[in-house]
Amino acid sequence: MNRPVKRQRMEEPDAQTPESLQRSISPPKKRDRKLTVVKSPWQLTWIRDLPEGDNQDAVTLKDLLSDPLISECWEFNFLHDIPFLMNSFDPDTRHLVKVHLVHGFWKREDANRIALENASSEFENIKTHIAPMPEMFGTHHSKMMILFRHDGTAQVIIHTANMIPKDWTNMSNGVWKSPLLPKLSGAQNFQASPEDHSVGSGQRFKIDLLNYLKAYDRRKIICKPLTDKLTHYDFSSIKAALVASVPGKHDARDMSETSWGWAALKRCLQHVPCQDHGDSDIVVQVSSIATLGAKDDWLQKTLFEPLTRSKNPGLGRPRFKVVFPTADEIRRSLDGYASGGSIHTKIQSSQQAKQLEYLRPIFHHWANDSPRGASESNLYAVLGLFA
Repeated sequence: MNRPVKRQRMEEPDAQTPESLQRSISPPKKRDRKLTVVKSPWQLTWIRDLPEGDNQDAVTLKDLLSDPLISECWEFNFLHDIPFLMNSFDPDTRHLVKVHLVHGFWKREDANRIALENASSEFENIKTHIAPMPEMFGTHHSKMMILFRHDGTAQVIIHTANMIPKDWTNMSNGVWKSPLLPKLSGAQNFQASPEDHSVGSGQRFKIDLLNYLKAYDRRKIICKPLTDKLTHYDFSSIKAALVASVPGKHDARDMSETSWGWAALKRCLQHVPCQDHGDSDIVVQVSSIATLGAKDDWLQKTLFEPLTRSKNPGLGRPRFKVVFPTADEIRRSLDGYASGGSIHTKIQSSQQAKQLEYLRPIFHHWANDSPRGASESNLYAVLGLFA
C-alpha cells in the first residue's frame, strides 16, 4: 500500500523554488533627488553697524559697481552724491566709465540741480540728464542702474536706495539684479506688443523696460542711445515682471501698450494663480505716505482693489495691512532719529488728520525680536501672504 505524499509545511522552502525567490527582498533604494537651488535675484543692502552674521547675502554699492569690466553706467535716482557714486567704481578704471546720471530737478534755481552740476563738472566722464516732469509737483523717484561691460554683457539693477551714503549705510534697502545679459546673435525687429509675450518672461520684461525708457524722450532725446543699445541684448534669462510709473494720463484699458503704476500691478497680478484658503493678508510696506484724501476711496478703490486680483476669480477679499514705523521705533533704530529723514507723512491739516483716522486701524509693526537696534527701513514692498 502506497503511503500518501507528505504535504510540505508552509514554512519549509520549496525545493523546486529558485533560491533567489526564497530570500527576503528589500525595496530598491530611492534615488537621491538633487535639489536645484536657484539664487534669488533679490538682496538686501549691507548694514554697516550690524555684525557680518546679520548681513548674510547682503550687498554694498561697491559689490555692484567695482567690477573693472564695467564700461558704461546709466544711473537713475532721486538724490545723488556723485563722489560717493564714483568712489564705488574700481579705482583703476573709474575715470574710464561712461556715467549717465538721470535726475528730476528741472528748475534751474533748484539747489539740488546746482549741486549736481557743480559736482559732475569735476569728472570728465559724467553726463547729467533731466527727466521730463509734466506736473509741477512731480518728482523723479526711479532708482535703477543699467550697466554695460567690456565682455559684451549688460545688467539691469533696480533698487530702493537713493544714491547717497546714508541710504547705503544703516538703512534697509532692497536690490533686484538681472543676470548678466549677453548680446543677441542676430538682428531683431523690436516692434512687439506686450501682449505678445507672457508676464514674467524676459521678452515681456524687455518690452516694458524699453517702453519705460522711451517715456524719457517725450520732450527731448535722453534715453534713446540707451534703448537702442539694449535692443541688441538677450533678456531671456530674466524671470520677472516690471511694474514702473510714468507721469501723465494713461488709458488703463489699452492692453496693446505697457501699463504703468497701479494699472500695471493689476495687469500682472491677473496672471498669478492663487488658492482661497480662507484668511489671507496683503502687507504693504512704505516709507512715505502722501495726502490721500479725507476719505479712503483712493486707498480702497485705486490701490487695494488692484492688489486683490489674481488668475483665479471669485476669491475672498484679503485683509490689508500697512507697515509704517512709529516715532519710538525710529528712535531705537541704528541711526536713531536721524533715520527719520527718510520717513515722510503729514498730520497737520484737518484732512490729514482724517486720513490718519482710517489709516491707523490698518497700520502694523514688523516684529523685531533682536536685542540690538534694527536698521530703519527705506524699503518699498508689497507682500501677499496666503494662509
